[in-house]
This record gives sequence, C-alpha cells and structure tokens, in this order.
Amino acid sequence: MLKLPEVIIYKVLILAITSFAHISGATQSTNSKVGVSAVVAPYCTVTTTTLDFGLYDGAKLRTSATISLWCTKGTVYKITLDGGGSDRNNMRNGTNKMYYSLFQDKDMKKEWGRVASNSFVGTGTATQQQYTVYGIVQEGQKLPQGNYASVLNVITDIDNGEQAALTYRIYTPMNSFAVVHKTIE
Repeated sequence: MLKLPEVIIYKVLILAITSFAHISGATQSTNSKVGVSAVVAPYCTVTTTTLDFGLYDGAKLRTSATISLWCTKGTVYKITLDGGGSDRNNMRNGTNKMYYSLFQDKDMKKEWGRVASNSFVGTGTATQQQYTVYGIVQEGQKLPQGNYASVLNVITDIDNGEQAALTYRIYTPMNSFAVVHKTIE
C-alpha cells in the first residue's frame, strides 16, 4: 500500500507527464483546412455546315445552314456574320458575282450581319446550341455558267465578364456555293 507522500508524488508525476505531452503535441491533434478552388473560364467552340444553294437557273433559291455553338455555362457571346469579307454577300466565279442575303429567321426579315442590330446575343448553357442561317439568292441574276463560291466568317465574340480586356473572338468559316449549269441571260 502506498503511503500518502508516495501517492502525492505519483499524482504530481502523472500530472507532469500529461502536461508535457500536451505541451509537446504528442497527444494533441490539430485540424487544418486546405482551400480548394477552380476557375471556369468563358469558352466556346463553334462549327458550321455549308450554305448550299444548289443549282441556280435564274429562279429564286432558298437554303439554310447551321451554326453549332457550345459555351461554358453563363458565358455571354455574340454571333455576327461578315458575309464574305470584302465580297460582302456574293459568291464568285472569276469576276462574276452571284448575290445572296442572309437572315436569322425563316420569314427572312431579320438579317444577319456585323452590326449589333444584325447579330445574335446569347448565354452559354454548357450544352450545344444551334442557330440557323437562312440564305436567299434573288431571281433574275444574269450569270455565265460555272461554280460560284464564297467563304464567310461566323464571328463569335466571347465576353469575359469582369475581365473585359480578355474578351476574345473566334472566326469560323462557313462555305457557300451554287452552280449555274447554263448561262442565264
């Protein structure tokens, strides 16, 4: 049996060991948090189909093509068409030109173009979105036979939100063509 002074010595010793363990961290655990973050940047991919007018015999031709767009969710974009650059809205065969017009609607009332009123503004949904380009070649164009073609640019401006200086532009070619088998006079 332990005598009173020995019991006190043991209790002091146990208390000292326990205190030392807490001070040294041997029995103490520490919880730490690690921050995890990611940035989803505004991003889009754009593909197009061909605006194929087919055979032109002097009568009005109508056709359509598709712009397929996939953007990260919440990305604000604007789609415009340049109509073939300097050869605005015409297909060429050498120096000969076949004129056409581009529209956003089936009724062919709202034109596609490069100005704000002729563009389409949307927001990405992280799913593929499709937009139709309706084209018309007016009747009565006097043209020699041959293959007529042009490449117009689908211009997609991506708004980078708060970092407006990082707004970027995607140029995607869209081919258009028609064939005149016999000279139209």
